[in-house]
Amino acid sequence: MGLADLSQSESFLDTFWNGKRVMPRFLEARASFPASEIHDLEKETANVVAQSGYLNSICPGSDIAIAVGSRGIAGLAVMVRILVEKIRAAGGNPFIVPAMGSHGQSTGEGQEEVLRSLGVTSELVLAPIRSSMNVKHLGKTAHQVPIYIDEQAFGADGIIVINRVREHTDFEGPIQSGLMKMLAIGLGKAYGATAIHGRGAGELHIHIPEVARQIIQSAPIALGIGVVENGNGEIATIRTARPDQFENLDKELLTLAVKATPRLPVDHLDVLVVRQIGKDISGTGMDTKTVGRIRIPGVPEPLRPIISRIVALDLSEASHGNATGLYLADITTKRLVSKIDYRSFYLNQLASAHLEGGKIPLALSSEREAIEVAMCLGRGYNSKKLRVMLIQDTKHLASFWVSESLIPEIEHCENIILTSRPFNLAFDPQGNLLSAEQPAQALPSRVKRPGSANALKKFIRLLPEDNVAMVLVRIPTGTTLRLDDGSLLPCQEIPAGHKLALVDLPEKALVIKYGQVIGETHRPVQRGAHVHLHNLRSLRREQR
Repeated sequence: MGLADLSQSESFLDTFWNGKRVMPRFLEARASFPASEIHDLEKETANVVAQSGYLNSICPGSDIAIAVGSRGIAGLAVMVRILVEKIRAAGGNPFIVPAMGSHGQSTGEGQEEVLRSLGVTSELVLAPIRSSMNVKHLGKTAHQVPIYIDEQAFGADGIIVINRVREHTDFEGPIQSGLMKMLAIGLGKAYGATAIHGRGAGELHIHIPEVARQIIQSAPIALGIGVVENGNGEIATIRTARPDQFENLDKELLTLAVKATPRLPVDHLDVLVVRQIGKDISGTGMDTKTVGRIRIPGVPEPLRPIISRIVALDLSEASHGNATGLYLADITTKRLVSKIDYRSFYLNQLASAHLEGGKIPLALSSEREAIEVAMCLGRGYNSKKLRVMLIQDTKHLASFWVSESLIPEIEHCENIILTSRPFNLAFDPQGNLLSAEQPAQALPSRVKRPGSANALKKFIRLLPEDNVAMVLVRIPTGTTLRLDDGSLLPCQEIPAGHKLALVDLPEKALVIKYGQVIGETHRPVQRGAHVHLHNLRSLRREQR
C-alpha cells in the first residue's frame, strides 16, 4: 500500500503516532479595530466623484470605460453603480471592462463571471460589460518591458480606474497594489501580466510604475478612485485623483492601508489553521504578510510571524477553482484539492512566472485528520504547550480561536478580549470542523443559547425574537444564507459588523437586536437587506 492510500483506510495518526491524538482546548477571541467607516457609501461615492471635477469635462455621447478588478472589495457593486449613474447624468455612455490580468481562466467569459461573483452585473450596475482578452500594444518601457492595454478600454473616450490600495503580497515599495498596478497588470490582461511578472517578483516595484506611467501618457486615462478598507473589511476611505496624481494617491493610501491591515496578534505559532483561502481574500489566497511566508526565490521572507505548520482547509467559492496560494500551506484537505480548476490555477502561476505556486501540499482525507496531523508535528504529545490559532481567513481577523497556551499573550493585547471558556474542537462524522455551537458540548460553558457569537458563522442571531442579525464577516451581494429553521435568505452587500434584516420590515417597524429595541425603520426594508443609517432611526438617541 502506498502512502497516498493510507488516509483512505486508516488514519495517519494510527500509522505513525499509535493513534494518539494531540489536541489542545480552545477559546474564542475577538479583536476590535479603529471604527473608521463610511456609513453612507452611495453618498460618499457620489460626493468624491463630483468633487473631482471630472464629470464637468465629459462631452455628450462620450464612451467611458470603468475598469473593475477581481478583488472582493466591500461595496464594490454599489460604488460602480453610483459611478455609472453620475457618468450617464453628465451625458456619457459608461461601460464596464474587467481589469484583472489573467484571472478568470484568461477568457472574456471567465472574467465576466468573476465580476458577476462580486455582484458587478450589467443588471445591477445598469451598464453593459465588455469583456475580452484583446489588447492594444503600446510599445516598450526603457527596460524593454512590453506595454499592453485592454482594447475596448483603449478605444473609449475616457477610462476610470477603481481599486483598493493595500500592501502587495510579493514585494515592498512606495507603490504596491492600487491604481498603478491596475493600469499595468489589470488592464494589461494576460499579456501585460505575463510581460511584467516574467521579469521576476524582485523587479515588480520597478516595472509596475514604469508601465503604468507609459499607459497614462498613451491611453485616455481620466480618473482614478482609490479605496482603503479598515480592519473589519469595511471601506474607510475613498479618494479620487487625476492621472498625473495616481502615484501620489497610491503612496498616501498605502500608508493608511498598512496601519489599518489586521495581523495575527502573536509572532510564534506551532500551527495556524485557515478555514478558507481564495483569490477574493488575497491575491495569493492567504496574505503572505499575515502568515509570514512568501516563498519566492530572491524575495526576502517576512521576519514575523514564524509559523511551523499551516493548514488550509477549504477554497472559497469566489475563487472559481483558482487555488493560488495553496503552496504556502503545509497540509490541506482532499476536499479543497477536489475544487481546483487546474486551468485557472495553472494559468495564474504561468502568468506570474511563479511555478512553485502550483505545488500542492499533503492533502488528507478530512479537516480533522489535517488538523490532528499538524498538531502531532508540533510539540510532540504535549497538547498544553501547543501554540495554535484557527482563523476564518487572512482578511477577516476580528474573531478567531486560540489554544490555551496563548492566553497570557492574548490578555496583554489591548484590542483583543477572550469571549469564552475553554472548549474542545468538534467534528461531524465526515471529519469536518463544526462551528462552536454544534454540538452543544463544544460550546463554552457560560454560553447556553444557540446562535451565540462564534468566529466561524457569518452572522449572529442571539434570540428568537431578534428581527435583525449581526454580520461577522462581509457578505457579498448574491450570497444566500441558511437560517436556523432551514430557510434560505438571499442577501445584499453587508459589511462586517453591520445588521442584516431577517424578515421584511415595513416603514416604522421596531428593530430588535439582542432582545432589545434599537430603533425603527424610516423606510421599508426587505428581508436580507443591509440595516443601517440609511433606513434605520435610532430610538436610543431620542430617549437620551
